[in-house]
Amino acid sequence: MKSSHKKVVALFLLALLGVSGVECAASEGDALRAVVIVSRHGVRAPIDAPDKLAPFSAAPWPKWGVPPGYLTPRGKKLVALMGAYYRARYVGAGLLTGNPAKDRDLIFFRANNFERTMETGRGLAQGLLDDAKPDLHALPDGAVDPLFVPAKIRFGSPDEALAVAAVRGRLGADPDAFARTYRTQFAKLHGILFGNEAAALPSGKIRLLSLPMGVKPGEGNDLIGTTGPLDHAKTFIENLMLEYAEGMPAADVGWGRVDRAAFSDLAQLHAMDFSLAHGTFYVAQVQISNMASHILQTLEQAASGEAIAGAIGPVSARMVVLAGHDMNIISLAGLLDLNWSVDSLPMSPALPGGALVFELWRHADGGNFVRTYYMTQTLDQLRNAVVLSSTTPPAIAPVFIPGCSTAGPGYEAPLGRFAFKLRQVIDPQFVSPQP
Repeated sequence: MKSSHKKVVALFLLALLGVSGVECAASEGDALRAVVIVSRHGVRAPIDAPDKLAPFSAAPWPKWGVPPGYLTPRGKKLVALMGAYYRARYVGAGLLTGNPAKDRDLIFFRANNFERTMETGRGLAQGLLDDAKPDLHALPDGAVDPLFVPAKIRFGSPDEALAVAAVRGRLGADPDAFARTYRTQFAKLHGILFGNEAAALPSGKIRLLSLPMGVKPGEGNDLIGTTGPLDHAKTFIENLMLEYAEGMPAADVGWGRVDRAAFSDLAQLHAMDFSLAHGTFYVAQVQISNMASHILQTLEQAASGEAIAGAIGPVSARMVVLAGHDMNIISLAGLLDLNWSVDSLPMSPALPGGALVFELWRHADGGNFVRTYYMTQTLDQLRNAVVLSSTTPPAIAPVFIPGCSTAGPGYEAPLGRFAFKLRQVIDPQFVSPQP
């Protein structure tokens, strides 16, 4: 495609969506070379079956119409809206052409082989390429993918006792003190679940704060897990947020007892559980060293223009999209000491369809730099299925990486310093040769 034609296509897409190239602005002569997007899946049904949730609420939880843990049809449409935003952003930055036939060879999709992550990859491709059936790379059904869920197979033989100790060390000598510190949030959640913060519980029901707080080796995808009130609170708050994001009638979101403002307070419990279970440094090393290593190799491949073993996708790929989980994002944050703030929520949330985005830039002097962002639709944008544009953009937070970021645009980090930082914190025993 001639450069003049590419410019026309880019301007058309930007005008169509109302997206300005200023959002990806650079100094004259700078060029965006590659992007790696680590996305959480979109809005899904609760993972736990209703009978497991029943003892903790006065009334039944709403029905979803899809199996537990599956992406909803609306969730896929919401992800496609985010994909369309990426398309406009990166056409505007000159990374993509805006021609799906050409861009198909420039974008590499990799997903965990869960239904919700596979469908998220397809939803992102719908927005990026108008393609509902992209070339989506994933392991065969039933195989455990160490890129996304290494703890499920205890890849690299992690020390579970050390992981539990690391989390217990953050909780201190009296784990139940956490529940006392956040008693206001627990009381609010109890009032949502049972209709009254002070109400006596019906027979067979369980009060969250009657459970002891603890830490144990994890099950399934998790290396460790919290037990007691925090673990359950995280699940219930997640489900309430999903109800809101799914666009359920107000009467069905927390039985009519939850509005948007409530999440700014309740989400403190949600964020703390994820920080403990996935962001504690040793846990993060086990769970994300593999992905972090392959992200680095992918960026180094794009910078050099030559194939590098361990990179995700071919040399020709300008964009690599990883459709994974919230724990992948939180573990990257724990590994690299990252923080971000969006949507008036507690620090470093991982919302449905949100992503950590690593942009590789080459400056006019030939130096390569990495800019890191957290990008996500807000809860209200999800609830209202807002078409994203320059006037209604997603939440975009530049992320500072301690030890390598500078005060430059997007807290950019020289690629060499970024690589040094990652190699300091990645544990090679948890890294596979191929992504």
